Amino acid sequence: IQLDNSRHCRHEMEHLLRDQISRDVAVMTGAEANGYGEMKFGAGRDEEGLVLMITLGKGIGVALFDQGVLVRNLCLEPVLQSWNEPELWENASLPYADVAVEDAGWGRWAGRVEKYVVEMEAKIQPDVLIIGGAAARSFEKWVPLMTQVDAQVKRAEL
Repeated sequence: IQLDNSRHCRHEMEHLLRDQISRDVAVMTGAEANGYGEMKFGAGRDEEGLVLMITLGKGIGVALFDQGVLVRNLCLEPVLQSWNEPELWENASLPYADVAVEDAGWGRWAGRVEKYVVEMEAKIQPDVLIIGGAAARSFEKWVPLMTQVDAQVKRAEL
């Protein structure tokens, strides 16, 4: 079986597995699985409304929860497709967590993330953003540098 990250492929995989094992199955992206944990046990457990989980590191992943329920098959690929384009983000990768907060790399990273968050906010209008993945370890160094984000931004707890 050839897998990709498309919604159609995940839907097909769920049906294939369900038929093989005669049990309900949910195939999720990493961001969906992380977000599910955060909504049940972490930073999103007491949140209502729209919560956007964003996992950040070398890549980017997103999942949306409405009143604590995963919104399946969210399609934000058009917004996210340039995340890994080296010519756009050559000097804006995530600095190592031990890099001093004064280092300019944090500002470049925050600007990169903010570009995508602002676009997602315009489309989804979340009440809360939860940041997870490798970037959550240095949350305090770069999130305050994002000045155009309207939603409350929280660090993932898990």
